[in-house]
Amino acid sequence: MARYAWGRDYHTVLKKRLKRMAALLGERLGQGFAYRLYVDDGPMLDREAARRAGVGFTGKNTNILTRIGSWVLLGKLVTDLDLEPDRPLERSCGRCRACMPACPTGRSSRRTCWTATGASRTCRSSTAGRSQES
Repeated sequence: MARYAWGRDYHTVLKKRLKRMAALLGERLGQGFAYRLYVDDGPMLDREAARRAGVGFTGKNTNILTRIGSWVLLGKLVTDLDLEPDRPLERSCGRCRACMPACPTGRSSRRTCWTATGASRTCRSSTAGRSQES
């Protein structure tokens, strides 16, 4: 079982936090606005939306790599506010291979398996149904 599934349902947790974020945004702006919340259930691809929003870049395992790694859960608050968009990060794993020897799947010859979560951190498997422990 994946590590993120050990606790409370992340869909519920993230939607609750996104609602709080929308309320805080409304307070700071001093106005209401229309919005929709999505956590793995909307019409947009989470990873691509996160990449385009500058949350991180796409790693070798196709997951989003953030400043804290790829063990993150993504949610979206889509609004009708006219906001200045952030720029996507112009980064990649490049030639980094630090995570490859530690890949829990042992698929060191397949480039699509990897993600660099930092110079000396381990990688995460993108294979569905496998444990995500490292």
